[in-house]
Amino acid sequence: MNENYITNSEYKQKIQEYTGQIANLTQRKTTAWINAMEHYKKYVQGEISKEEFRAVQNIANLAKEALIQATENKTAYEKQYSKFRKLLSANSEDVPLSEIVSCIDKVVVDEGGKIVAKWNLI
Repeated sequence: MNENYITNSEYKQKIQEYTGQIANLTQRKTTAWINAMEHYKKYVQGEISKEEFRAVQNIANLAKEALIQATENKTAYEKQYSKFRKLLSANSEDVPLSEIVSCIDKVVVDEGGKIVAKWNLI
């Protein structure tokens, strides 16, 4: 748990960073797609080449993919934190045992006879 410890303030700060990044990427995606639509009109009217239009369209697609990736990263971080909180609450009776067990990857007995639960927060 120590190497994966996340304080509540760290969690809130990281979520705020993801939220800001997503807002920024949403604006960039919107701008890129508006630009792509304008270039498409120019392409249809014969003012620009297909290659010029494709270049702008690729930028719009990259902006869309960046937004999707950032959203997925935020969701994964939220799930990781949720799992961490469940494991942190293992001594509490507030979290059902089945939820705690679902977070554990394997249980190992080390050389000294100590039982160690291994989990992956990601």
